[in-house]
Amino acid sequence: MGDVVYALGDTGPGGGVVFYSSSGFSSPGSACDPSCVGLEALTSEGGPVAWCSVTRTAFAPNGTAIGTGKANTQSMMTGGCTSGAGYSAANTDSGGFNDWYLPSSDELYALWKKRSLAALANTFGDGTKWSSSQDADFPAQTAKTLGWPMGSWASLDKANTTIYFRVIRAF
Repeated sequence: MGDVVYALGDTGPGGGVVFYSSSGFSSPGSACDPSCVGLEALTSEGGPVAWCSVTRTAFAPNGTAIGTGKANTQSMMTGGCTSGAGYSAANTDSGGFNDWYLPSSDELYALWKKRSLAALANTFGDGTKWSSSQDADFPAQTAKTLGWPMGSWASLDKANTTIYFRVIRAF
């Protein structure tokens, strides 16, 4: 993004709240790849919905790290997802950008750690949120979720669980 520097809590280039910054990271599928410097989140939640309309399928790649949520979400879309958290995230158009996605488990955890930023405070409902990361042991059946406000992890059934999600993008 040129010489513009964003601090945690700032409004990002897509109108979301900056919750992660770095000197540079890769986010395959994002416009900023391989030189992304931050993650921003919208201040509203989607859901409750299932993870994806395609169930009992393990999508690849299945990343958990910062920078892997976009590729995970793209995999859900190319795998035929036509509804649910992944589909809704991939089809978000906000702030002049249409490259929003469902965060990986590490990206979701980074967002949870910064939940007290003034611009994010009081924008999260209690309850569990989807990540785009599937459970390593049962990827065809379950996806990783993070509970608010305690930060507790669970792997929940992708088909039969309807919960909330938060949309993010890399820049």
